[in-house]
Amino acid sequence: MPSDLGDLATRLVAVVNAATWAEMRRLLEADPELSSPAAVAVVDGWADQVRDDPESAGKLREYRDMLRECGEQGVAAYFDEQAAILAADETITGLTEAIAIVSAGSPMRAVWGNQLFLAYSRRFDDRGDPQDLHAAIAAARAAAGDPATPSEVRPGLLTNLAVGLLDRFALLAEDADLRAAIDAAAEAVGAGAACATYPEALSTYGRALLVRAARGGEREQYEEGAQVLQQAADLCRDPLNRAAVLASLGNGLSDVFLYTGELDVLDRAVAATTEAVDATPAGSADWWIRQSNLGVVLLTRYDHSGDIADADASIAALRRAVETCPPTASGRPAIMTNLGLVLAERHERFRDPADLDAALAAFEEAVDGTPETGIHRPMVLSNLGGGLIDRYHERGGPADLDRAIRCFEQALSGSGLDWATRAATSHNLGRALLDRYDRDSAPADLEQAAEAVRAAVAATPDGSQRLPGWLSSLAEVLGRRERTADESDTAARRAIELGSEVDLATALRSALEWGERAARHGRHRVAVDALTAGVTVLERLVRTQGLRRQKETWLRDAVMLGPRLAYAAAADGAPVTAVTGLERCRAVLLSEALERNPAVLRQLTADGHGELAARFTAASGRLDP
Repeated sequence: MPSDLGDLATRLVAVVNAATWAEMRRLLEADPELSSPAAVAVVDGWADQVRDDPESAGKLREYRDMLRECGEQGVAAYFDEQAAILAADETITGLTEAIAIVSAGSPMRAVWGNQLFLAYSRRFDDRGDPQDLHAAIAAARAAAGDPATPSEVRPGLLTNLAVGLLDRFALLAEDADLRAAIDAAAEAVGAGAACATYPEALSTYGRALLVRAARGGEREQYEEGAQVLQQAADLCRDPLNRAAVLASLGNGLSDVFLYTGELDVLDRAVAATTEAVDATPAGSADWWIRQSNLGVVLLTRYDHSGDIADADASIAALRRAVETCPPTASGRPAIMTNLGLVLAERHERFRDPADLDAALAAFEEAVDGTPETGIHRPMVLSNLGGGLIDRYHERGGPADLDRAIRCFEQALSGSGLDWATRAATSHNLGRALLDRYDRDSAPADLEQAAEAVRAAVAATPDGSQRLPGWLSSLAEVLGRRERTADESDTAARRAIELGSEVDLATALRSALEWGERAARHGRHRVAVDALTAGVTVLERLVRTQGLRRQKETWLRDAVMLGPRLAYAAAADGAPVTAVTGLERCRAVLLSEALERNPAVLRQLTADGHGELAARFTAASGRLDP
């Protein structure tokens, strides 16, 4: 290229060296002479001078042709056409450049802004980088706020903006994002039912309302959210869209249950998620995701009711998800985590070593599949720690306990935990430190255990089904020190009271542990109170179980509970209480042997054995007091 450049040539050099399409357009629009025949001739001369370098000559001829077309059809028309070409491949780079160079009043800005939102969202789902989520939200917000955006397109952009804000709220828990999501979704709904994206707007609005309710709203708030989502499902003519809305309804109600602990909310979550699975084509990506969601919500209900049928159904759903989920799918670690959790829960009841081994294998795969810097890494580490603790309790390997503590500490040092998982991890760290105190007798471990479990209790709302378990652990930690025995009793009593409302299994375990702890220290009157409360919980718990296999897990506790109560009462000088307590526990066993299960009796009659059902009813009736 010649060194003695005239004024036009100097300005053309700036065009050729422009770093972006947007900068090039700005230069050409500001200086019409740059696309004149004279400018075309200058660049053509440069290309001729470097004809021995085919690559450089070819590039200069591309600039020459660009200048000629800008002169013939106008700079705006040329760059709008180029923007469409750049956007056609739907890459983040291409869409970003297309938006930057298209004319300010072009409606294509909104279209490409929406595509850019989707591209960034997909990359966030794949990589988990919060910067991609921030960029997705910025793209949707810019497109929705562009004055040139057509009115029929704006509601869809607002809906996508709300979706991105909800995802960021789930990640960072900033209330401003939740409020903005509700406002954006409400504005999208306000466009009216005639809008093509109205069902999606309704669905997102309902989801946002349920997220707000899960943060501590009143029942009316989550009822409103559920009604909006149900309305959205009813409006969906496409079965696949309806399945997606029902999946959102199930997820939202499940989150609300974690705050309220109301079983009817959880039952509705199971029903909605089941319907979503049934409406989704088997083998599709959505199918394995929704199978996983169904497994999670069934696990949550098992945690509440103790009905082993829910645990079995959860494992079956999660294994179906694992079988169809691609090995490299970004959601696979979450599925393996949930499968590990429910296998660990079932192991806790039946002590089948195969369940524990399978749970740990699932947790290990989840950790291996989660990047070191991934936002979900703290959660999968926490769950692996829990599995290692279970194996330590069963098999006594000291390395399992030490590794579990490291897992919990690493998880708590990260920033990817929501309040519920952080509370659970803090609780589990406290339990692990208590185990190490029992092993090594280091007073610092006991102090740190109390601190960790207190943090879990403090972070958990009163209505949460998890709070009874945290309180029971706090009672156990404080019960190791005589100076905090009264505080330990208070925590145990509260664990039983709250557990009787939201988690009967934990309430029973709390009563047994409290009674045993009190008796061990010669506090027999306290032991009687604790174990008597346990009998009441046991009576309720056994009645909630539908199958013999399920009941037997709790009946084993009845066998332990009666003699312990009788011994404590006798040691306290209360023989009548001893006999009464023992007989109440025996009555649970007897009532099980002669229980009139209405569903079973109806089935007997339907199978042609009505006379047998009538005889059974009459015989058990004669035994009723």
